[in-house]
Amino acid sequence: MELDKKRNLVERATWENTQGRDGQEVIVTPNWVQITSPFAPTPFMNGVLRCELPEHDIDLRVRHTVLHFRAKGLPFRWKIVPSTRPADLGQRLEQNGMVLKEKLFGLYAEPGELKIASNPKVRVEAVTLQNLEAWLAVQANAWKVPPLGIEYQRRSMTEALKNGGRYENYLACLDGEPVGSAAMCVNNDYVYLMGGAVNEAHRGQGVYRTLTAHRLQRIAELGLPAVVHCLEKTSAPICLKLGFEKICEIHSFEPAN
Repeated sequence: MELDKKRNLVERATWENTQGRDGQEVIVTPNWVQITSPFAPTPFMNGVLRCELPEHDIDLRVRHTVLHFRAKGLPFRWKIVPSTRPADLGQRLEQNGMVLKEKLFGLYAEPGELKIASNPKVRVEAVTLQNLEAWLAVQANAWKVPPLGIEYQRRSMTEALKNGGRYENYLACLDGEPVGSAAMCVNNDYVYLMGGAVNEAHRGQGVYRTLTAHRLQRIAELGLPAVVHCLEKTSAPICLKLGFEKICEIHSFEPAN
């Protein structure tokens, strides 16, 4: 696949996999995607995922957006990809009290071309209503999701498991203990790997690698390419060693305080 097409998939994954749930406000236009989750006070569930606006509109929009989330008392993030406009949006966000919080790599892979060794001590299973509480414990531990966010995830995941959809969630157990989780979203022309995390006490034991291998095997069966956004200093080095290709960088800004 040509580089431009790969970049298109990687960038689209930034905003196309937003899952609207009860209680959420999701704004989607051809040049703007914003999500507000009053019952999930975490930057992962609140913020701007797409922004392609002319320069004469952006300063007012930035101020209004910052005030929107502050008025609700919600932490939030603002993602910048290569197609973000205006090109100096990062500087404008900094002028409004935001800082670069995370740098992510947008990665691409053809699953059938990767050979990933799993840890045989790690068992990966689909999240169900029966193991939901174990999955939630991992969210609280690995992701540091606060209690209010856990309650929201319990409700939303229960609904999702009952209704089905294009999201698949997985739980990883090491020697029988739930220690990691991951998910993926199946789209028409790619699959987005998401939500991969391992409890801090169990990192470095191949849990993340095994979760990735399990999902890639599933994606290979679907005959689609895989896209993932990885933190520069944690999961990105792992995925690059596994054979993923770096396509671009994604910058995530958050309020300084």
